Amino acid sequence: MRRALGGILLLVGLAVMTTGLAFALQGYVEIIRQGVEDPLGEQATEPEPEKAQAREMLRWAIIGGSGAPVAFVGAILTFSAKRRRIRQKRLGA
Repeated sequence: MRRALGGILLLVGLAVMTTGLAFALQGYVEIIRQGVEDPLGEQATEPEPEKAQAREMLRWAIIGGSGAPVAFVGAILTFSAKRRRIRQKRLGA
């Protein structure tokens, strides 16, 4: 039971981290794309669109970072259950 719960928490944490990282990198790619398409920023709708994009990237990085403790707890549960099972096999056999 502990191993299954640990595996689920590990997968959920990794999914949250991956999603946050992907959307943060998507914001970075958007900044680069805007710089290539309009180097002087003549068509910008905001005075500094990079700052708005940076705030969005930070938000996704924080969301992705919130998955790290969940993944850490899941990894601890999974590995402790695995060690317990190995120890029981060694003592029982």
